[in-house]
Amino acid sequence: MKKRLITYLSYLSLLSYALSTTLVGPALSEIQNCFQVRESELGLLFAFQSIGFVSFVLLGGYLIDRYNIKLVNVLGQLDLSLGLLILSKAEAFSTAIFGFCLVGISGALIEVSTNTTISYLYQDKRASSLNLLHVYFGPGALIGPLFSAFLLNTGLKWQSVYLYAFILSGITLGLFLIQRFPERVEVDKVDFSLFFKILKSRWTILLGIAIACYVGAEMGTNNWVILYMERELSAKKLSASFFLTNFWLAMTVGRVLCVFLGKKIKEENLLFSLSISSVIFYVLFLFSFKLLSSGLFLILLGFSFSGIFATIIALGASRFPQALGTINGIIMTAVGIGFMLFPWLIGVLSTFSSLRGGMFLILFLLVMLSATSYRLIRS
Repeated sequence: MKKRLITYLSYLSLLSYALSTTLVGPALSEIQNCFQVRESELGLLFAFQSIGFVSFVLLGGYLIDRYNIKLVNVLGQLDLSLGLLILSKAEAFSTAIFGFCLVGISGALIEVSTNTTISYLYQDKRASSLNLLHVYFGPGALIGPLFSAFLLNTGLKWQSVYLYAFILSGITLGLFLIQRFPERVEVDKVDFSLFFKILKSRWTILLGIAIACYVGAEMGTNNWVILYMERELSAKKLSASFFLTNFWLAMTVGRVLCVFLGKKIKEENLLFSLSISSVIFYVLFLFSFKLLSSGLFLILLGFSFSGIFATIIALGASRFPQALGTINGIIMTAVGIGFMLFPWLIGVLSTFSSLRGGMFLILFLLVMLSATSYRLIRS
C-alpha cells in the first residue's frame, strides 16, 4: 500500500465526480427543450440523483467498516461510468432520470469512500487534510460548467457532453482496479448497537442538519444559477457559465486557505464564520439586478462555501474516530437528503412563483446552517 498514490487517486476520483455533477448547469435549458418538460419536472433529475445517493450512502459506510475500502471505491467509479454512459445515449426523459439516479449512487459511494480514506490516512490532521481533498473537487467543478457550455456552443447535443465525462471516469476506474488499498480502515468492529448510538447522538443530528442545508444551498446554486442568470438578468449562457466557473474557482482557493485555517482555528468556529459570510454574500447576490455585481457576489459566495463541507466531515470523524465509515455514511445520508429535497423544491417554487422566488429557498437554508453552526459551538 502506497499512501501517496492512494491519496492522489482519491483526489482524482472526487475530481471526476465533481466534473460529472456540474455539467448539468449549462445543459439544463437544452435538456428542458429536448424533453419539453416544466421546471418542476426538470427538478426530478436532481431528486432522483439524490434518491440514488441516499439509498446507497449508508450501505457504502457499512461495507467499508465490515469489509474493505477498495470495494466501495471501485463500485462508486464503476457506477459513475455507467450513469454517464446512459446519459450520453438518453433519448427519453425517463432514461435521463435513470442516468442521474446512477450518478447519485456513485456520488454516495465516492464521497463516503474518499472522505473515509483521507480521514484514516491522516488522523492527526483531519480538518486540513479533508479540506485539501475537497480542493480537488474544485478543478472538476471548475472545468464542468465551462466545458459543458463550450461543447454546447459548438453545436453538440447535451448527450455528447456526458460521453466525454464517461471517458475520464473510465480511466479513473482502471487505476482503482490496479491499486492496492488497506484491507480495513477500522480497529473496532462496528455493530448495530454502536451504529444506533451514533445515529441518536445530538452531535450527529446537528451535523446532519448542517450538511443537508449546506448541500441544498450549494447544489441549488450550481444547478439553477445559470438558468436564473439567463432569465432574470438576461445573461448569455457562456457569460453565466463563466461566473459559475469562478464560483467554483473561489471555492477551490478558499479550500486551500482552509487547509491552513483548519490548523489554527477550532473547527466549530471556522464553520460558523463561513456560514455567516455565506448568508451575507447570498443576500447581496440575490438583490443585485446587474449581471456584473451579481456575478461578483456569486464568486464571493463560493469563497464562503469553501471549507464548510470538509469541516463538517472533520467534526464527525473527530467525535467518532472508532467508526469512520459509519459516521461518514450517516453524514453523507444527510447530504443526499439535502440534495434530493432542496434543488427539486427550488423548481417547484419557481413553477408557482418565479425563478427568483425559488432561489429564496437557498437563503433560508443558509440561515438554518448558521443557526445550527452556532448550536454546535454551544454544544
